[in-house]
Amino acid sequence: MEKKHQRRSGATSPLKDPLKLLIWLYLILLLFEGALRKWVLPGMSDPLLIIRDPLVFPIYFLAYLRTPKSIVNPYTMSMTLTALAGMLTAIVLGHGNLMVAAFGVRTLILHFPMIFVIGYHLRRDDVILIGKFLLLLTIPMTLLLAAQFSSPQSAWVNLAPGGSYGGGLSGALGKFRPPGTFSFITGVVQYYTLTMAFLMSALFERRYFSLWATIAVASSILVSIPVSISRSLLLNLLIVVAAAFYGVRRAGGSMHLFGRLALISLIGFIVASQFDVFDDGIEAFTARWEISTSEQSGGFKTAILGRFFGELTRPISQVFNTPAFGNGIGLGTQVGAKITTGTKGFLMGEGEWERIIYEMGGILGLTVILTRVMLCVRIGRLTHFVLARRNLLPWLLFSASVLLLFNGQWGQPTTLGFAVFGAGLSLAALRRTETPTSPSRRKENETC
Repeated sequence: MEKKHQRRSGATSPLKDPLKLLIWLYLILLLFEGALRKWVLPGMSDPLLIIRDPLVFPIYFLAYLRTPKSIVNPYTMSMTLTALAGMLTAIVLGHGNLMVAAFGVRTLILHFPMIFVIGYHLRRDDVILIGKFLLLLTIPMTLLLAAQFSSPQSAWVNLAPGGSYGGGLSGALGKFRPPGTFSFITGVVQYYTLTMAFLMSALFERRYFSLWATIAVASSILVSIPVSISRSLLLNLLIVVAAAFYGVRRAGGSMHLFGRLALISLIGFIVASQFDVFDDGIEAFTARWEISTSEQSGGFKTAILGRFFGELTRPISQVFNTPAFGNGIGLGTQVGAKITTGTKGFLMGEGEWERIIYEMGGILGLTVILTRVMLCVRIGRLTHFVLARRNLLPWLLFSASVLLLFNGQWGQPTTLGFAVFGAGLSLAALRRTETPTSPSRRKENETC
């Protein structure tokens, strides 16, 4: 009876399915690529930056054999044709460097189809299994963050990619933002944001673990906020919590669920506050927040909101001040900057849309941006629809990944990885059965 149910739901063990096994390997490399670059094989730091790239080819091959539209669909075709056109114009009219152009194309099309591969070939049970793994990982990950936060930059835990000392970014009060197993703090932010979506699902939708295990995970996430000294992490987690509140109300959930969240949060806070590193983290986090949102920095409105909305509005004016086909795809990435100038940096602004317009110009650049925006709208509509069927998890995963998909910096491999994996999981969580049998069920199992 159990085997029959597994065939009907599509929930097979990753060890028995080569495609699912490769998707799991993709996730493992996403989580521990930085650890390989810092502690295991520092001499191969640069090649390991793109360690997941070769893995996508067998994934796409197997996925295409099973479901061609998981690879070839309007979104992947739009992105591929636009990126290839950008590569051609970069070589003919732009910077003329084939390697830089190839890396720029990589950021747009090499990993982008993973969204649909994950969405079509994983099921809700597969997504929950991944969620349990990510949730349990928060405990050792937070312990590592605490060790990096408390240790000097000359300590082994604070090695940077390549094996050099000083892997943390400056924070406040002499403390540095710890990168965990990732190369940079951005990986920590994206990992905990995705994990928060699963924690909200565990609290509101179904129980993943025992109560004590849930408290341990919640405490770990609470500790990670001040220890990371990252404003982005706090704001991203608040977005997921807000999405959870809205989703529960939309799904007709009982108000006692909010009481459960408050109780778990209170217990988690009491547990977290027993550790000195938590108090030290709060001091450093508070100091950084006050400095970055002080009147000299323009306050919260300018430093936080102004920065976010500025990244969306500046590219519009740049369309008229940039060559029709831009300066060349890939030039605005850090890899492109190092190839052309010998040093890493942002030659064309830190904002993703800003970089795309500078690189590809108005026509091609806006096509890339529009493709990403339309995909966000599509996934948002699908995940919002199933709230009425009391299916909260897709909506939570979408809330955790929407900003990365919308305007995340895809030139950074870790950000690109979390963008496609999070979006893919939000689609996969829609799929409960192998063959839809009714219009409502068909809508729930639809991806894109």
